Amino acid sequence: MLTISHLHKSFNNVAVLKDISLEIEQGQVVAIIGPSGSGKSTLLRCINLLEKPDSGIIQIADTRIDAEKLTSKDETALRAHTGMVFQHYNLFKNKTALENITEALIIGKKMPVVEARKVGMALLERVGLQHKADSYPAMLSGGQQQRVAIARALAVKPKVILFDEPTSALDPELVHEVLQVIRSIVDNQTTLVLVTHEMSFARDVANRVIFMADGVIVEDNTAEAFFTQPQHERTRKFLQTSAK
Repeated sequence: MLTISHLHKSFNNVAVLKDISLEIEQGQVVAIIGPSGSGKSTLLRCINLLEKPDSGIIQIADTRIDAEKLTSKDETALRAHTGMVFQHYNLFKNKTALENITEALIIGKKMPVVEARKVGMALLERVGLQHKADSYPAMLSGGQQQRVAIARALAVKPKVILFDEPTSALDPELVHEVLQVIRSIVDNQTTLVLVTHEMSFARDVANRVIFMADGVIVEDNTAEAFFTQPQHERTRKFLQTSAK
């Protein structure tokens, strides 16, 4: 479903991603963990071209792009396969919860307004917020805003949903409700890639865990093997520190 080959990305001549290659199968839930500055979020943002890679190949389903020959048509085609959930929600402040979800359907997919609203309400019900359809982001808690953001990502029926630290901006008591919603959308059809610092969640929900450090993939294993039998000393140290 998602293939990345020899991806490189630098900022101001500092290499942030160094020759990243990986394959993710349809329906897999992949957690990417690692210390700050390891390149996790940059990798996620490169997958849907919010950051333009310097070089490398990205393929999602039947759409394949070469970063060095990137066109606006390529960008549109690749992004059509992805949904993104950001750390700070990124909702339109002047639109209601329902309008935030229906925007991409009406503008991007040219769906009739009545049909888009029906889809939007069904998704709000799925994340437990149908009663907040007419509320603006300022009227919602951080956890509720993130749940709307997840519903918005689901609306376009993406092949891959990318989560960039979806709970790190939340108060501790709100983290659980967002993790519960993410857990509920695991369906063996949609591929989920999560950058997270929630180790217990990664262990519980992910099929696979990737550990990054210094712009490279240090370890890539099943969640069970990753947490019980880490292969690399750098991984073991990170897990020991995270457990404290």
